[in-house]
Amino acid sequence: MFKKIVLFSYLSCSLISTFAQNKPCSINPMYRQFDFWIGKWDVYTLKGQQAGTSKISLILDSCVILEEWTSTSKNGQLTYSGKSYNTFNSAEMQWQQHWVDNAGGSNDYQLGTYDNNKMIYTTHPFAFSKDTMAIRKITFFNLNPNSIRQLGEISKDNGKTFTTEYDLEYRRKITISQTTFDSVLAKKLNADERGMKNYVLVILKTGTNTISDKNEIDKIFEGHMSNIGRLAKEGKLSLAGPFRKNDKTYRGLYIFNVESIEEAKIITATDPAVQSGLLDAEYFNWYGSAGLSELLPIHEKISKTKF
Repeated sequence: MFKKIVLFSYLSCSLISTFAQNKPCSINPMYRQFDFWIGKWDVYTLKGQQAGTSKISLILDSCVILEEWTSTSKNGQLTYSGKSYNTFNSAEMQWQQHWVDNAGGSNDYQLGTYDNNKMIYTTHPFAFSKDTMAIRKITFFNLNPNSIRQLGEISKDNGKTFTTEYDLEYRRKITISQTTFDSVLAKKLNADERGMKNYVLVILKTGTNTISDKNEIDKIFEGHMSNIGRLAKEGKLSLAGPFRKNDKTYRGLYIFNVESIEEAKIITATDPAVQSGLLDAEYFNWYGSAGLSELLPIHEKISKTKF
């Protein structure tokens, strides 16, 4: 039994060693420090103007983070683009980035460290002009899972002070997987390819008739509410509700699950408040989410009291 345990331990260690030799970057946590940058991003200036897009991928058995940048604007006929290769150099214990672009430029950031949720890259001093040496620095701030700040700076006094060259905000592209599409539900709700459909929106306004008998008014609006419930159960009414006090005499609205105003007028004519002249109606064709009718069953579950 002891020999079997020793043999099992030896085989386990051998397998781990072999895996580490074959794919060392998969098990070394240092290589995962910059994974927060991985994804597809829209990139904006501080003024809210889109500067470009960036796709960040993990390649070469998880050892290299590849940046693929494309600018929004053009310089003449040239749309500026470039790629950077980012990796942790385990021999020097430094993160390093090598950048190349379609304008013939390149940059090497040989000194990179991860600290306090930030990746900081710095170049060695280089000749900025005939009489000036400079150091460039890039800092990636991991603000949250969907937002990164990239600050580019330059120093011309050997790193004593830095001035900003650019300041960008990365906004992660949020995509909804096609596997979430429910074709059965879409067909049931008569949704188009955008998940939308046609409705008729009705604005209810104060009518031209006045009734002084409070009991009669109460009876009419009791029938008004009962009619709303009936239309909802029949699937003809997708949404209804009153307006707050306003200066346009608007009292409420209906959104009918029909395509024509003529159909909506026939349905509205069943409303006792409209029949009595206490309410008048205006009609509009409206295009909205086909999922609107799914709100009413939810409302039934969250309302403690009824009108």
